[in-house]
Amino acid sequence: MASGSKGSRRREKIDVQAVDLEPTRRGYQLTYNYAVHFWLPILGPVCFALWQALISFCFGDRDKCWPSISLLAELAAGGNRNLIKGRWRRQGENRRREKGALEKLEDYGLLRVETKHAGTEARHTFHVLKEPPILSPSLLAQLPKRLRQMHSDLLDRCGLDPQTYQLIHRGDGAQGTRGGTQDTRGGAHVTRGGPQGTTKHYKESKTLEEIWKETKKALAREMNRSNFDVYVRDTHPLAFDRNLGILIIQTPSPQTTEVLRRQFHTVIMRTVHELGLRIEGVPIQDVQFQARR
Repeated sequence: MASGSKGSRRREKIDVQAVDLEPTRRGYQLTYNYAVHFWLPILGPVCFALWQALISFCFGDRDKCWPSISLLAELAAGGNRNLIKGRWRRQGENRRREKGALEKLEDYGLLRVETKHAGTEARHTFHVLKEPPILSPSLLAQLPKRLRQMHSDLLDRCGLDPQTYQLIHRGDGAQGTRGGTQDTRGGAHVTRGGPQGTTKHYKESKTLEEIWKETKKALAREMNRSNFDVYVRDTHPLAFDRNLGILIIQTPSPQTTEVLRRQFHTVIMRTVHELGLRIEGVPIQDVQFQARR
């Protein structure tokens, strides 16, 4: 604003432009450092490239896409469809299945594929887990020593305590990626949103997502809009302990976790109880918060 008398003052115009922060709408996608440092060595280059290619087709909040197998092969495997879909090798008693990248992603719980046949043609719908979950102990054991130490240091820096880590991956045994989705040892029964690898597990994870999505819709009506956008919108379900009825929610930061615990826990629990939501038939008794890595 220019100096001078009140009558001679003039106002400068300020041009405000809206900025679209949705990466996929601006022609790029986000890749988590966690995925590059720890999931890439587990998946291998072709499988990892396929996962990234699938994510690139999931625009906005959508977690499903419909690219063709031939296109995915060209993007991630130099056009080799066998590397994507897998194939059978040898004949007779020696015949065995060589898994493709799609099956491997399903085994790791990062993907679910729905296939519909129309005559001789098949149409695939890919449901993609867009944010890489924390490695289970059995997967972590497959990494080189240096990467295992990096992973341990990362969890320490980000405040993921051993108790919560064990809760997320309770029941993970020596079965690799097919360690199962539930654990009944010692009476504990946990449903996790982590990478335990089967299509069944992915569906269970989606159930957690659907329940929390419904809860967030209700909270959007109960809370001040700015508070909801800052503290609730970017939260995601992480795990559910059936014995205790505790739903663990992942938050973007430790600060968000603290605010949710102190200021909004009461309204969240009231909303959960009013909705009467159950996970595998078990009512939610409490909601706890854990900051994202």
